[in-house]
Amino acid sequence: MTWLRIRCMIIVSKVYRGLVSIMKILSVRIPDELKVLIDARAKGQHRQPADQVRRYLEVAIIAEDNPDLPFSFIEGILEAQAELDAGLSEPYEFGDGAGQ
Repeated sequence: MTWLRIRCMIIVSKVYRGLVSIMKILSVRIPDELKVLIDARAKGQHRQPADQVRRYLEVAIIAEDNPDLPFSFIEGILEAQAELDAGLSEPYEFGDGAGQ
């Protein structure tokens, strides 16, 4: 068994329109085979192993809360949110489409 230390953002409670979150360090013991797999996947995604585990936790929580959503849809939502946070979004004008 291997110890893996990751920094996690734990959502504490909803406050009006935002969320209160706390960053904590979490130590988790995982089997060596799983550590090797996480390392390989992290390398393929150009992430640190702790960041890869954090990503897996984020997706797992969303998937558990929304069992009807497919994995690809969850990934698309997270990617779109990252693009929005990076300022890559453009306003959409309703009613300006073809046929109007």
